Amino acid sequence: MQSVTVIFSGLNLSYKVLERAIAQAKAQDMELRVLFLSDKPVEEDYLFPSDIDAAEALTGTAEAEADDRALLHSKIRLINDSAKAAGIGTSIQVSENASVDSILKMVGNAAVIFVDGGTVSREGAAGLLFDPEELSSKATCPVEVIEAL
Repeated sequence: MQSVTVIFSGLNLSYKVLERAIAQAKAQDMELRVLFLSDKPVEEDYLFPSDIDAAEALTGTAEAEADDRALLHSKIRLINDSAKAAGIGTSIQVSENASVDSILKMVGNAAVIFVDGGTVSREGAAGLLFDPEELSSKATCPVEVIEAL
């Protein structure tokens, strides 16, 4: 069965892109497929040793990852609730593998792929680990990069 697929970068979620994908899925009576691409966490070193005591009181990596997981789950609930309200099914996947070939395998038999193009203040597709133009040239369906206003 074909689906309408939307790709989001990490924890970014554009309501404009989501609404467009849901409308398309509903109009074509298809499932909404969502792919969250995430990058592996970046190890950071602390550059100012004189402030080390203050820095140790900051949130640790484990707490930050737990916060990210909670945020992702809330966005997944939002997507599921929005799709349910529109009367369409959903399939949601989170992946750290963002090569164009792996993305094409994950989206499968998509009728259309929407990519979050972001805004000036939120990078969206510009922060992805793949080139949307390469995805468009290799995909067997239309790929539309949507930028929020």
